[in-house]
Amino acid sequence: RKKSGGQGIGLNSKEIGAIDKQAMMVAENYYKELGWKVADKSGVYGGGRDLDCKKDGKTIYVEVKGTTSTNPSSIFLTHREVERSRKDPSKSALLIVSDIQWVQREKYICEGGVVTEIHPWEINDNDLFAERYKYTLKWITYVYLTHIYKKNRI
Repeated sequence: RKKSGGQGIGLNSKEIGAIDKQAMMVAENYYKELGWKVADKSGVYGGGRDLDCKKDGKTIYVEVKGTTSTNPSSIFLTHREVERSRKDPSKSALLIVSDIQWVQREKYICEGGVVTEIHPWEINDNDLFAERYKYTLKWITYVYLTHIYKKNRI
């Protein structure tokens, strides 16, 4: 039976890191085998992408998602990832590496993965679902709460 579901459900941070590392390795190899020059941008905060791939004067910005699910029904995206795709869908790709297998889960070692590439990556608003919102507190509220806290300290 094929397992389906969402990405990262029920995993701790080290397990997620191992899955992400495997997905990135598979993604880099995938594009290199297709003749692309690949630059890892996953460590660049706020970039909204994991890989920059260049070939024949063209550039695509790739978001990589990894999962142990065989048939993932959803993935998590950040605001920046969505905005990067919306900026220029023809230069954006989503690469999903599914069916990643644990070799030694307790040591965070995994292998394999099946590649699904979506390019161009056009995000439809109907396919997005907000699970979290960031609520910005007003400065005056912060000052008021800080004052109460300091007043009640022992």
